[in-house]
Formats: sequence, C-alpha cells, structure tokens
Amino acid sequence: MDNNKNIIKQFFIIVSLCFISMTHGMQLAFTIAKKTGLMRRKPFMLPQRNLQAHLVPTDKSSMAQLGLCPLFDKQEELSIAPEILADMKRGYRKQGLSEADIKLQLAGFYAESGPQYHVFKEEHVLSSGDVEVTGFKTKPVNPDAPCVAPLGMRGGLNCTLVQLRSLDQFELAKKTSLSPALCAGHSLNNACLIRDYAETGEIKYLRYLHDINSATNFLLDLTINDWINVEVVKENLEKMGQEFNVDVSNIAAVSTIELFDSSLADAPWFALFNPEEFTYVQKIKQKIRDGLKGENFVQVIIVGNEEVAESHGHYFAVALIKVKNELQCVVLDTLPKVYHLQEGSHERARLLFLLDNVTKGASDVELSNVRRYNLGQQGAFDQQP
Repeated sequence: MDNNKNIIKQFFIIVSLCFISMTHGMQLAFTIAKKTGLMRRKPFMLPQRNLQAHLVPTDKSSMAQLGLCPLFDKQEELSIAPEILADMKRGYRKQGLSEADIKLQLAGFYAESGPQYHVFKEEHVLSSGDVEVTGFKTKPVNPDAPCVAPLGMRGGLNCTLVQLRSLDQFELAKKTSLSPALCAGHSLNNACLIRDYAETGEIKYLRYLHDINSATNFLLDLTINDWINVEVVKENLEKMGQEFNVDVSNIAAVSTIELFDSSLADAPWFALFNPEEFTYVQKIKQKIRDGLKGENFVQVIIVGNEEVAESHGHYFAVALIKVKNELQCVVLDTLPKVYHLQEGSHERARLLFLLDNVTKGASDVELSNVRRYNLGQQGAFDQQP
C-alpha cells in the first residue's frame, strides 16, 4: 500500500513539474511574441509537419486588394506649361545664374523623378563633347510597369519573376526617428514575412509587408545599424533566431548574387571576393538545388548589390517559392522607385543569374560588376607571360 502511495505521489509530482514547465514555457513564448514585429515565432511544443508551400497570388485583382501592385505611384504632371518653363530658364540665364542654380530655382515646377532601372555603360564621349563616366546609369520606366514577368520553362521548372510593393524606407524614416538607410533591417523583416506567407498561405503576412508600426518596432528591438556589410547582416539573422525565437533556417544573406557562380573561384577577379563567403554561398546554392527536387520548397535570400557599389551597397529580399513544377522568384525592395523586372536591366539580369544557377547549376547571363571593370581597366587581369 505504501509503495502505491509513493508511486501516486511521484506521479503527481512529475505531472506538476511538467505543468509548471509548460506554463513557464508558454509565458516565455508569449513574452517573446510581444517583443517585436509580426513574423511567426518558432512553434512551441508542436510536431513538425511536411512543408506545403504557397505561391504568391499574381492576378491583378488579388494583388491590388493586398496593396502589392501597382508598384509605383503615378507621377504628377508639370505644374507649369513647358513653354513658360523654357522662358523662365532663358530669363535666369540672362541674369547670369549657373545651370545648377537654375535647376534649384525651378525644382518646385518639376514632377519628382519616377521609377527606374539600371544598365551598365562603359565610358564614352557624348555628342555634346562631355565624357560619360563608366558605371550604372538609370533609365526611366512606366509607373504602370507589370509586377509579374513569366519566364516559361527554365531548368525544368515553370519560372516567374514577381515584384511586390513593400513599405517605403524613406517614408518610414520621415514618420520615425530611424535612419533612412536601414535597408538591411527592412530586408530581414520582409524576408520573415514573405517566408511566413509561403509556408502558411496566410494572407495577413502579405498585408504586414506595409505595416510601418510593426516594422519600426522590429528595427528598434533589433538595434541594427545602417550601411553594414553582409557579415553583420548574418549576425543579425543569428540574433533573430536566438533572441526573438524566429526560425531563420531558410533565410540566408549574400553580398552579391555573383557568388552563386560556382566557377568564380577560377576567375582572375576572384580576389575581389571573400573566399569564406564564396564557400558559404556555394553551400546555400547546393541546399537550394537539393530543395528544388521536392514538390514544395521555400528559401529567402537577403541580397546585397555590391557589384553596383564601390563599397557596401543596398540590400533587398528575394524569395524562391516552389510548388510542384512552378517556381516564383519574388522580389521585395524598400527603395520605392527601383524596378527589377525590366528586360535588359541589371536588376533583371541579377534575378535570371540566380535562377539559372539554382535550377541549372550555371548561367550564361552576363552580370556586370563595376569593381571588376575598374580593376580590369587597371590591368590587374592581364595575362602574365
């Protein structure tokens, strides 16, 4: 009888301890969930299920209702007739004003610059006699530019490029005390939200892409700096996993898409890159290639554009979402006027380069790199006798 009582007593002690542990765990999970942002937290004591991925809706009606498209606001027309503007310019020139001062005087009469994309141009002489310096040049694009660009079959998959409207990092900066250059932090936030949508199919995560308040809370809690390199971005990813209890297992960060080229290590300009990061990106590439063999797969990449800049560049998020033989490459960029889908643009070439490398293993898309060009012009890649 005493043995039975002891067994019952021990049983209730164990049950009580388990209840206390679960209660504490649930309180901890609740505290963490209040801490920052609107992304999901790691499931608390729930069994893992096979992934059922969800493609982003691409019909015009759904995208419009969710605020995902159109990407750009309509440009305002000139507030003054062009012929009057020309007369004003002539008048200012007669007064001896410089062209820069004239531009400043007339700034209020012009519409703001519209959406644009980039192309790489080498140095050449213009018809005016001026020299256009080598680099990436901007070209305007229609504000009604499409948000979806079907590519057809690529590497055995039916691929589609999609660009979604996200919050504007400059608008957020105006409404808060935060820096307007927190593109890496915004990309981390967007990466979690698009991943959460792709894994759950819950539309609310697509709506959260425009939530300035939650984005602000996330950035404040993360205490991320501006103008950071990719290693610091990865450190913040790790911090999100440890301190915010966010699953970051399928989120990666790269300084440039060019690192997905497996033959890069044999190129004479490989010295421009970090060998350790190259190894890291090659592992991500193989993980994606393996994942694409299944019916459902989701991977998000925080992408830097260091091939465009002389130093640390801009970051944006790219999600790869596969359902059966459909593969979406989804872009989220908090720079409000950059278009990624224009044919012939560097932005589109970058996406195609990524898609080719993860679906076919290699790409013949030419990806421009201003640093590689500058170093080549200095003779750094000349063949030694």
